[in-house]
Amino acid sequence: MRFVADHAPLARALQHVSRIISPISPQNTLPALAGVRIDVPATDPDGHGPVRLVATDLTSEITVEVGASHVERGGLILPAGPLTELVQRVPTAEVRVEADGVAHRATVAYGRNRTTLQGFALEEMLPFPARDGDPAPFDLPPGALARLARQTVFATAHDESHPILKGTSVHVADGKLVMVGADGTRLSHAWVALPDYRGPAMDFVLSPRALAEAARLSGSEGTHVKQAGNQLELLTAGGTLVPLLLEGRFPDYQRVLPEQYLTRIRVNTDQLRGAVERVGLMAHRDRAGSIRCTYSGGTLEIQSEAVDMPHAYEMLEVDGEGQAMELSFSPTMLLDGIKSLETDRLAFDFSGPEMPARLAEVDSTPYFHIVLPLRQMH
Repeated sequence: MRFVADHAPLARALQHVSRIISPISPQNTLPALAGVRIDVPATDPDGHGPVRLVATDLTSEITVEVGASHVERGGLILPAGPLTELVQRVPTAEVRVEADGVAHRATVAYGRNRTTLQGFALEEMLPFPARDGDPAPFDLPPGALARLARQTVFATAHDESHPILKGTSVHVADGKLVMVGADGTRLSHAWVALPDYRGPAMDFVLSPRALAEAARLSGSEGTHVKQAGNQLELLTAGGTLVPLLLEGRFPDYQRVLPEQYLTRIRVNTDQLRGAVERVGLMAHRDRAGSIRCTYSGGTLEIQSEAVDMPHAYEMLEVDGEGQAMELSFSPTMLLDGIKSLETDRLAFDFSGPEMPARLAEVDSTPYFHIVLPLRQMH
């Protein structure tokens, strides 16, 4: 195997694939799984061809291709960490890689300098499960996957009490894709139109790690998606990611969505965010760690609930309607919801005392965030 690649795209590709690689640990005792498989499948008459970089943690497989010259066919697995860090620091515009398929050793050359890495034979990397079933394809518009990931991944669970909540729910039907992340104390709901989809309704749960990596690959471009069996294939401009879907059924989140809101508040996003951040600083110094939001007559009061000093109090002028209401929130949870919105003014709606509250854009929006007040959380 031999190739010459431009430094910048090779370094970028190695960064992408190395993110999903599991380090050597008691859970991962196969050294080859901490490596990146480098395949040079073919060349044209001028010696140009793609170099395919593949990595897996056995729950996801990622493939990124880089154009190269002076190509000779072959393949090898090289340790991802040392290779990625080396290529990141190479000072030259091009990187030359030449491998000895018998000794499983590769030389990375840059200018008149070189580094030799010991690798593994291709067969030492366990094969990723083959795709099963007829694919149901659809296309996400440019930038949609990145938006969906940003608005849902942060709300997924991080503990083992409800393992399925560690995933992101995806529902495809009726001309749109709905994505939901929830952890039992909050819920993020985002959707995107799929006007050309004519396939069957689909429900599956996707790892938030896989979703985040696919979003990085797609960036502001579109994404072609295929679901077959227990796998999802996401083809992006930056590469292809194939994650295994999580096993289990996502809870019926519709039952926790309020049917009506008794108090509706419209407030400047930056002002609300700043007030919650400042009051939250003082709240975190107390064991209660909560803030109280009180709406009455066109004002929203936000204050820490510390028993002793320090105590913080802020008042915002807002556009509001409905009942006067008081709720207590975790400042971290509330702030996460505010940060997930991309709008100058937001809607902050209360469904009742000790009942879920909603954060959303003022105008019609494909996204909203539900956060539970603290007393209901307990």
